[in-house]
Amino acid sequence: MEAAPSAPSSAATPSDDNVEVSNLLKGQVLEAHKTYDELVDTVLETDIESFMENTLTLANSHDEEWRKQYDAITNLRILNKFHYDVLEKSISKFNVFVSV
Repeated sequence: MEAAPSAPSSAATPSDDNVEVSNLLKGQVLEAHKTYDELVDTVLETDIESFMENTLTLANSHDEEWRKQYDAITNLRILNKFHYDVLEKSISKFNVFVSV
């Protein structure tokens, strides 16, 4: 009796797909991450109210939309570095990330 043919060794398994997706996400984060010294004041490209509104929208996105929440955290880091007075007045609005 002949053995059933086995799948080719190059066939992707579900765990291979998970590793590939995981590596892709890590690459996106590493590409986007800036150290504190590398942060640039992007608020200068818009007005502070629009920046805050956008940051609140990103912060309150669904958990599955991790990139939006990651961008919101980056925006909070920018506010902390360049516009602490504005952040201090508005920090309670970001209760999804901080409890005050």
